Amino acid sequence: MQLLPVAINSEISVLEPEKVLSGPDSYLMSLRSERSRRTMTSALNRVAKLLGAKNYKVVPFNKLASSHVNAIIEILRVKDGLHPETVNLYLAALKGVFRYCWECNEMSYDSYMKLRSVKSVKDKRIRKKRVVVRPEIQALIKFCEDSDDSKGVRDAAVISVLAGCGLRREEVSGLKFSDLDLVKKELLVFGKGSKERIARVPTSTANRIEKWLALRGCEEGPLFVRVHRSGVVNSNLHGVSGQAVYDILRKRCEDLEYASIHPHALRHFYATNLLRNGIDIKTVMEMLGHESITTTQNYIDKDEAEERRAAEIADI
Repeated sequence: MQLLPVAINSEISVLEPEKVLSGPDSYLMSLRSERSRRTMTSALNRVAKLLGAKNYKVVPFNKLASSHVNAIIEILRVKDGLHPETVNLYLAALKGVFRYCWECNEMSYDSYMKLRSVKSVKDKRIRKKRVVVRPEIQALIKFCEDSDDSKGVRDAAVISVLAGCGLRREEVSGLKFSDLDLVKKELLVFGKGSKERIARVPTSTANRIEKWLALRGCEEGPLFVRVHRSGVVNSNLHGVSGQAVYDILRKRCEDLEYASIHPHALRHFYATNLLRNGIDIKTVMEMLGHESITTTQNYIDKDEAEERRAAEIADI
């Protein structure tokens, strides 16, 4: 009998064609991003430990009731003190598993609908997020350029792509040399769910990438590669990881004694900058690779000065 290899969590298991994956494994297989699989696997394993199991594979998810799910939510929310968004991520993982338990005939439709109706946690707190302003980004890039070494040239280009093109850190680490078109000033970006989009590259960002390529070379491979402590660009063209992109930004902030800036904060800056300069929200949505305008609206950074001006206008 011919065997069919199926990839689960970066491992290869061999399944017979007629054999069906369990609900949890079917759910994890449905996630198109390796990062999403890791995140949701971790969430399911955490739930398994709360239920007294070693890992998610031995949990009878098809036997759980809504009372169990609500108890899990309360432990995560109250005892563990997790942020509502994080708690809702766990809930999304569970609901995904329940859906596939039903599709795999491991659970009745009525049971699935009861579990699906469990409400998410509302976030009523005022968010205090790090808002990045243009002078900070300009200072970070200038600091990198003034270091006058290979890492500085690379880091200036990386930060410029994050802030000037609105890419996620995993998208930056996934860029290949062939994804770049300096003539058209474009980058072919592979986003979440393996969705492709074209990112337009501002002139200054294109110039910084060009300076980096003068050191890296124009061989095919990852666009941004490792640089040895000696300042020598990695000859094997080993690409930087998403974590390395995060570390680049963290290290440069530490050097300038800035409060830490997360790469995603630069994506928020990118969206806010476009919207405040008259670009319509649908265009910004497409440039960010979002499917919903509602998601894009969440990216607009709070403008306290504008709020104060509005308060003065409302003064009686």
